[in-house]
Amino acid sequence: ATHPRLQQPELGPARHFRVTDEIHQDIIRIINGREFKYDTESMDALEALVEKARKERYYEHAQPALEALRKELTPHRDEDLVRFRDDIDEALLNELVSRYHYQTGRAEAALATDPCVAKALEVLNGPLHASILAGNGTGR
Repeated sequence: ATHPRLQQPELGPARHFRVTDEIHQDIIRIINGREFKYDTESMDALEALVEKARKERYYEHAQPALEALRKELTPHRDEDLVRFRDDIDEALLNELVSRYHYQTGRAEAALATDPCVAKALEVLNGPLHASILAGNGTGR
């Protein structure tokens, strides 16, 4: 998030900011230019299972299945960057907005994309809320 901040002096209002495809692709280029490893909880759990299987002497019997599972669960950065794009963009949005508007901006940006807030606004601005306030029960 620091790289885009250095490239662009202004961001605009935090509540209106969204991570565009261009920003996302810039971040992917930066990530792909760096070497790093990461672990997953799935792989940690698999390693614990392998240890238990060895301890209980089931490993040799289950080894083909465990190795097939290892192959499926091993993280692949390129695939994960696609699979977790929404999560990456949400984290990036929070970090970028905080670089320009600090914690207040981070909160504003989060509220703008929060599904609970969207539903609350829908209810408050819709006929259901008016019906309830008018004393018509649940508005059903």
